[in-house]
Amino acid sequence: MKINYYLSILIMLSFYVSMAQSNSDTLIIKSDYAKSYNQPILATKGTIIINQIDSLHLVNNIRLKHYEEIRSVLGDSLDLKLNTILLRYENVIRENDSEYNKLLESYNKLALINKEYIKRTDTSLQVTAAHLDTLNTSLVKTDKHLTKTKKMLKKNKRSQTWQNLGIGFGGVALGILLGIFLN
Repeated sequence: MKINYYLSILIMLSFYVSMAQSNSDTLIIKSDYAKSYNQPILATKGTIIINQIDSLHLVNNIRLKHYEEIRSVLGDSLDLKLNTILLRYENVIRENDSEYNKLLESYNKLALINKEYIKRTDTSLQVTAAHLDTLNTSLVKTDKHLTKTKKMLKKNKRSQTWQNLGIGFGGVALGILLGIFLN
C-alpha cells in the first residue's frame, strides 16, 4: 500500500515538473507588442510561440545583427527613417534573392549545356583518335611500300647505269673498230 502511495506521488510530481517546463517554453506575443519599438524577442529552439498580433515577422540571427548595426548607426530618434531603411533593405534582399535564383538557374542551364558539349567533344575526340590510329597504320604501310620502292628504284637505277655504260662502251668499241677498219 505504501508503495502505491509513493508511486502515485512520484507520478504526480513528474507530471507537474513536465507541465512547468512546457509553460516555460511557451512565448506569448501580446497585441501591444505590435506597435512598440521594444527590443526583438528571442525564441530558442523548442519554444512554442502564441501570436496574438495580426502579423508577426520572424528574423534570423544574421539579419537581426544587420538591423542592430543599422539601429546603432542611426540611433533610436530616427525610428521612422529606420523603418523605411529596413523596409528598403528587405526589398533589396528580396531583389537580390530573386536575382540570385535567376543567376543560379542560368548557371544550371549553362552547366547542362557544358556537360552536353563535353560529352559531344569526348565522343568526337574518340572518333578522331580512331581515325588517327587508322591513319597511323596506313602511314606505316605506306612507309614500308616507299622503302621497297626506293630499293627497287635504286636497283633499277644501277642496272640502268650498267646497261647505259655497256651501250656506251659498246658504241666506243664499235667506233674504234670502225675507225680501224676504215683506215
